[in-house]
Amino acid sequence: MVAQEKPEREEEEVRPEAEAERALEPIEPEKPEPNVFDWMHPGPLPNDIAKTFSGGRYVKVEVGPDGWSMEDARVYGGKAGPEGRDGTFYSPTPQKGGLRSQIDLALRPEWGNTATNTASVHLRPGTVVYVGNSASRGGIWVGGTMEIYVPK
Repeated sequence: MVAQEKPEREEEEVRPEAEAERALEPIEPEKPEPNVFDWMHPGPLPNDIAKTFSGGRYVKVEVGPDGWSMEDARVYGGKAGPEGRDGTFYSPTPQKGGLRSQIDLALRPEWGNTATNTASVHLRPGTVVYVGNSASRGGIWVGGTMEIYVPK
């Protein structure tokens, strides 16, 4: 038996108009995940709280069945108490307080939080929280540390 050579396939001709048609096909907009929010996909938090997260980006999370305990999660002092007026911010990264926490969490001194005290917290199962990185507030108040907002 003699092996037959397959005829070489002619390369398909690329038509410039076909390329143009493909380039003009509508792009499907990105569909956000249901619990991820940012400025383009606003979520349930009011703007004054959403802007504390970098890019307004945060995730809605429900605390699991074991709860969530965090050591030195809240810094406060001066005008800021252990709990916030409309809700409380925590950090899962243990805080030492003082200037380092003010820089990492972008807590400008003129807002009155001296960050001289720290508090630990246990969040109960089923608690709805919002998690994201703290937004920069200019100058040395760089933020970027993960923060958790627990509404009242």
